[in-house]
Amino acid sequence: MFAANIKESTWKPQYDARSYRFTASNKLILNGSSEDQNIEVIVTNSNLNNTLSSIPESHDCINPYNSQDPDFSNRDVCKY
Repeated sequence: MFAANIKESTWKPQYDARSYRFTASNKLILNGSSEDQNIEVIVTNSNLNNTLSSIPESHDCINPYNSQDPDFSNRDVCKY
């Protein structure tokens, strides 16, 4: 037998499922909806966890290298 119609109110996992791409020189580049929200940082083993945990949950996290538009500065283009 299996229990059914049970709601668990205490299980609320906290995790960030976003993934990031780095350049060959360990540079993390994430664009936001405006230029003042852009993040560019060189990541090392010692600052990786602090860097990733400091990215706000509300950040757009747009990776310019994932864009199919060759004009990386064009923020008005939405492919999907």
